[in-house]
Amino acid sequence: MIKHRSNVIVVGGGIAGMTVARAVANLGIGVTLVERGHQLGGHAANWACMATDECARCSACLVQDQISQVSAHPGIEVLLGARLESCEGEAGRFQVTVDPEPRSETLHPPWREWLLGERRSLPSQAVVLATGSEPYDPSEDLLLGYGHFGGVVSTRDLDHVLREDDLARFAPESDTPLRVAFLQCVGSRNRKSGREYCSQFCCRTTIRLVDRLMFLRPTLETTVFYIDLQIMSKEFGAFYDRLGNKARFIQGVPAEVCPGETEGTLRVYNVAPGADRTEAFEFDRVVLAVGLVPTDSHRSLAEVMGLDLNEFGYFAEPGPDAPLQASRPGVFLAGACGGPADIQGSRRQAMAVAAMLSQHLGERNWHQERAQIPAGSGGHVKTGRN
Repeated sequence: MIKHRSNVIVVGGGIAGMTVARAVANLGIGVTLVERGHQLGGHAANWACMATDECARCSACLVQDQISQVSAHPGIEVLLGARLESCEGEAGRFQVTVDPEPRSETLHPPWREWLLGERRSLPSQAVVLATGSEPYDPSEDLLLGYGHFGGVVSTRDLDHVLREDDLARFAPESDTPLRVAFLQCVGSRNRKSGREYCSQFCCRTTIRLVDRLMFLRPTLETTVFYIDLQIMSKEFGAFYDRLGNKARFIQGVPAEVCPGETEGTLRVYNVAPGADRTEAFEFDRVVLAVGLVPTDSHRSLAEVMGLDLNEFGYFAEPGPDAPLQASRPGVFLAGACGGPADIQGSRRQAMAVAAMLSQHLGERNWHQERAQIPAGSGGHVKTGRN
């Protein structure tokens, strides 16, 4: 059993929260992991493996490994179905109150022994927010036809189909090639909606999905419409290159999806860079690569914690000299709650926060001491869609 020298509260049981909790607990520091839901893993726990005849480095298996390691760690107390109600005091001397999250009487969660039964008051030297973000709801963009045309799905829907091993529902086996379009940057890089940031992971998600689909259905004809491809690492650039000529890539911003000339088909109207008119393409399926948006709980949690939000609704850092730190001293940010991030980016941030905590804990003046994190640990918000 690890001897608890101090306590850190981590809010959010997704990949970032689990990573920072385990890293901090491995330092011999007691951790309480607070999750509003009734299981660990967050959205990524439901992602499908994208492996073909080789690993796609999608990190789906990594999430399950983290769940197992956190579940068994003697230095981590897990509270599920728990909502942060208040946070009093100051850095080094917080008193955090958590209440049970209302739940259905018929619910049978997998880890009932971790469900919070009554209000708890928890002392803590630091709080880490790792509450993540939500996939954009593409039904908000009426011109893209999601929810109106049966052949229009999101990358999240397609991922679910692959996880359930039910690809025939999306692409039945046939001698006739099925024409599939992927539309990038749905819900992000859009100034009109106030979400002019890059969601960081959509391009890689699409490329992995294309590779997986064409491995399972070699006759597919796939087209990807993109603004610019965010191939952010040498390793993933090589993965993209291996895709070769399996898919057609067209630069542009799809403006509308509507029924095609033939029954059951879909027409995509695309605006190419520098063009003053749209061009029409016919497909059998359209997949919307949805970005990330702040969770509905960000605003209420910001009020409880006394934190600032940035212009996009994510938790704000106090300045460039305080990366991964919130506007209230002693509160840290890990993963997509501070801006869009993928699994690997969330893990890097979580490890950086753990390093900062090991440096901060025990210091007397949290307001003046600002630890520096390793280069490349944070993300960059990219903008540019009109």
